[in-house]
Amino acid sequence: RTRLSQSVPMGCPLKAFLYYRRHFGRRKVRFYSPAPIRLCGSSNINEDDSLVTFTMDNSAPDGSNPAIVAFIVASNARRAAEMTLSERKDNITRVLAKVFQSEVALNPIFYDEKNWTGEPYSGGCYFLSMPPGVLTTYGRILREPVGNVFFAGTELATEWVGYMEGAIQSGTYAANQVLKSRGLDSDWKDDADDKVAKPKAQADRLRPSFFQRNAPGIPGFFGLLTLAGAGLALYSKL
Repeated sequence: RTRLSQSVPMGCPLKAFLYYRRHFGRRKVRFYSPAPIRLCGSSNINEDDSLVTFTMDNSAPDGSNPAIVAFIVASNARRAAEMTLSERKDNITRVLAKVFQSEVALNPIFYDEKNWTGEPYSGGCYFLSMPPGVLTTYGRILREPVGNVFFAGTELATEWVGYMEGAIQSGTYAANQVLKSRGLDSDWKDDADDKVAKPKAQADRLRPSFFQRNAPGIPGFFGLLTLAGAGLALYSKL
């Protein structure tokens, strides 16, 4: 278990939340097409001077409290950590103004950020990274307790892995396992029990179909075409 923990580094992200008086990310604009397109607040950004990798609309479901959440990850997050808060904010707002073609983005009414690499217990997020060989070596013991110590986390969920929902499901499952180990009953029931106890059922869902298992590769496909063409030519001479 110790070797497993030492072999799985966490991701390196920083999230920035920007709130505005009006939403510039949900409007029709003309970029490089004759017809206007409606923005949704989401964007993927690939520029050397941008800290932001992608954005999502973070407004309330009814559209109130206009907000954008910007994701800064990997090397960009490490670069951002060396900047001051003011420098990060300036870079982010400038990039948003360029991407969404709106100067409104330059002046958020509220700005907040979270550097997940500074978390003392997780050391990052959103998910651990398994180098080659780790999952095949330790996969069978991921959910196994060590003595009276039971493990839970979003990485151990059977659904919504990497999300809060996954963390809740895994925590509930672990609590249920603790009760069972103490000979106590639990009213909680979730199909995670079946998924963990019967990994074959999970594998069956991913089993390739007959066509997927027997479909020819590229050389085989062209060989089949050649054979079919030769057969057709022979048939036409009969």
